[in-house]
Amino acid sequence: MLRNTRPSFGSTPRLFLAALAVMFVLPSLSGADKWKMPKEGRPLYYKMRSTTHDRKGKTKSVVYEIDIKATDKKDERGQPMFHVRTTHEYDVPARDIKGPQLAFGAMQFGMATVAGMQWVMYQALLGQLELAVGEKLSYFGGMLAKVTAKEEVAGHEGFVVQIFRTREDKEELLAELVIDPAVPVALRARSYSKGKLQTENLMLKYAPR
Repeated sequence: MLRNTRPSFGSTPRLFLAALAVMFVLPSLSGADKWKMPKEGRPLYYKMRSTTHDRKGKTKSVVYEIDIKATDKKDERGQPMFHVRTTHEYDVPARDIKGPQLAFGAMQFGMATVAGMQWVMYQALLGQLELAVGEKLSYFGGMLAKVTAKEEVAGHEGFVVQIFRTREDKEELLAELVIDPAVPVALRARSYSKGKLQTENLMLKYAPR
């Protein structure tokens, strides 16, 4: 098992700017829950598989884990500190395990394992969406979110949320997430480009500490 203790984060500037430009929300009277990302650290563990699909139809996967545990330590401001352990697990051809990359522990495979898993760029959008099947939310800038179904992932039931770009009454699917109001991480997150799947981040196990 190969490990990398420095996970990398990705971003999509266009979608992030759209998330900040929320101007119009379709009203809801359902009183349903909303998905709120945590404002501060808390103990938890999850394991997720991140898969990318390239234009040639090839896929590349990595399993990512994060384990956050409480400690008795305090920082210089007296705030609690947490012990955080992260791992990456890859399947790697033998020809790639040699030389200085192996000798100095510098093996890098270019996988952004957390990119799309947390999907911070959608936080402002999803934070306003009522989680009930049939709910819709329209955003300034030509974006639309729909709650289309329920689905169970890794033992947790979540709501399937699809995010579209709207142009001239046409809808282009940008992303699909499965989110549970009680879980601060998307149970599944998929991104699309021109109707084709680009990335998928699938929860394998989640447990609060």
